Amino acid sequence: MYCLVGMHDLRAAPFSLTYDTLVRAKVLARNERGWSAASDANTVGAKVQVEPLAMGATMRGILTGPTQIDVYWDSITTPQDGGSPVLSYHLQYDNGTAATTWYDVVGLAPDSLATSILVSSQLVSGTVYGFRVRARNIFGWGPYSLVTSIKAAREPGTPLAPVTSIDAATGALAIDWTAPDARGDTITAYLVEIADKAGTTWHTENATCDATQAALVAARRCTVPMTVLTSAKYGYAYSYATGGDLVQVRVKAANFFGFGVLSPVSDASGARIRAVPGQMAAPTEDASCTDVTLTMNWVALSGLSAGSSSVIAYSLYWDAGVAEAVTFTELTDALVTSFTVNAVEGGKTYRFKVRARNIYGYGEYSPVTVVIPDDKPGKTAIATVAVSATTPTEVEVSWPLPNDHSSVIQSYEILFMLANGDFAKELTRCDGTDATVVSARKCSVPMATLRTLTARPRDSLIRVKVRAFNAKGSGAFSEVNTAGATIETEPTNLSVVSIDVPSTSNTATKVVWTALTGSARGGWDVAITNYEVYWDQASGTWASLANTTALETVKTGLVGGTVYQFKVRAYNKYGEGLFTDAVSVNTSQAPDQPAAPTLEVVGAHVKISWVRPFRNHREVTAYQILLATAAGVF
Repeated sequence: MYCLVGMHDLRAAPFSLTYDTLVRAKVLARNERGWSAASDANTVGAKVQVEPLAMGATMRGILTGPTQIDVYWDSITTPQDGGSPVLSYHLQYDNGTAATTWYDVVGLAPDSLATSILVSSQLVSGTVYGFRVRARNIFGWGPYSLVTSIKAAREPGTPLAPVTSIDAATGALAIDWTAPDARGDTITAYLVEIADKAGTTWHTENATCDATQAALVAARRCTVPMTVLTSAKYGYAYSYATGGDLVQVRVKAANFFGFGVLSPVSDASGARIRAVPGQMAAPTEDASCTDVTLTMNWVALSGLSAGSSSVIAYSLYWDAGVAEAVTFTELTDALVTSFTVNAVEGGKTYRFKVRARNIYGYGEYSPVTVVIPDDKPGKTAIATVAVSATTPTEVEVSWPLPNDHSSVIQSYEILFMLANGDFAKELTRCDGTDATVVSARKCSVPMATLRTLTARPRDSLIRVKVRAFNAKGSGAFSEVNTAGATIETEPTNLSVVSIDVPSTSNTATKVVWTALTGSARGGWDVAITNYEVYWDQASGTWASLANTTALETVKTGLVGGTVYQFKVRAYNKYGEGLFTDAVSVNTSQAPDQPAAPTLEVVGAHVKISWVRPFRNHREVTAYQILLATAAGVF
């Protein structure tokens, strides 16, 4: 026997039983005689059951992202289920309306006992959605859970590999990166990691690269000084032969939901370690330097030798000529590759060194260059050209010592003017590289050599110019002399040679000539030393007859009626001149004294007759007859 009492009735008045209360009952029986006594109340049995209690709030699942929301909740059991098994869980969401309008997701119809679901339909990335859930058992629906707000978002995506470069303003390593997909929530921080040289240990550098700071988050850029990267912590280095080590960097982003995945490592084409410039080569002396002005040159650095960073300036230092100086003085600090120092002292020793500077600082000093200011010799004064006092047939060229400008004269160049105006060297006796000539500053050349070399006419000025050489080069030529020795030669041939007829007899004759004068002597300043007379000995064989300083010579012992020839030449210090043309003489003299004439009367006349005397090798051409007067005068 039984009857059914609704659970709702037991919870309502007048019973007002509450959840989990034992339902107690007594039974009375009735027949025709009436009702029996009530049974004892039960002590065990059914208890009051109710609708499920309020569930715990829904929760955000790990699959939640910008395009879907992963929602889950905990299932309930007794006593939360009201003592009756759950028949369905009903999930609602507000579709981003801030809990003002609710939409069924699952469990209202049909029933569902699922405790998680992916909501993806019509979701907007970054929007906050409200969710609530309730349970139903045989007695009905329990109350909704508290609303859970879940944003359609998750941790940021994976950034691209960061880009490394060199910051132009500071020279530091610059790290730039691109914001990854925020995936529904604002990125609030980045983590920047830098590998050590070995690539095995990654470090953060919060002093300059703390990317949790809002400014760096916005800029997506930070810098790290080279000095930090080359410290022991990282161990990066620079080689002037091969360049700097590649710096490896990676980054990841964070939002409210945490950090995303680390980016790939920065590319191999990224920034490398840079350094101060390498040691420069020693500066060099410019060819234009003199004994009062020094210009120093140096070779610019670039590429690896410059530390892989553009040189900002070069600094030239010197000791100012102080030999004992330990500290050098800076002359210039500029982006130039030469510098001129004025008012230096010729012959004094100066030391120079140079170094380069880039954004990272100064490089090492170059080796020291030692410079002694000097210059090409000065212009040589006009040379003196004169006939040698010791060897009169030679011409001596001498010149004063020019200013050597603190560099020893090593040689000279002596040039003689030719007839056509050109100049030529005479190297047999006037070689300006010969140590004896250099020391004496003079040379002596035979006149005959100069006549051949220059082809200049007799009495023309021997013109010379001279210049000096030292280690720096050649000085200026002297002016050509306008006075001095002239070209001299042997005498010319005499213009007149003759026989002094009155002095000629059968046995003797006198040869006379006119003295050479002026240029004919071999030059205006040349003296005739003697004259030489040749004769043909009446045989056609010429022989020297006489050497004399006179202008005549007498030859005796001749044979009358014989033709003799004579010629004359002059001598000076250079030797003999040309012979004159030959002059001939036929030795003879006046006829012998005639014998006394014979006189006889012939008619009215006196006939005077005589015998022809000896003619002495010349025909008698006339006779003269003298008659005596009464006084006896003929």
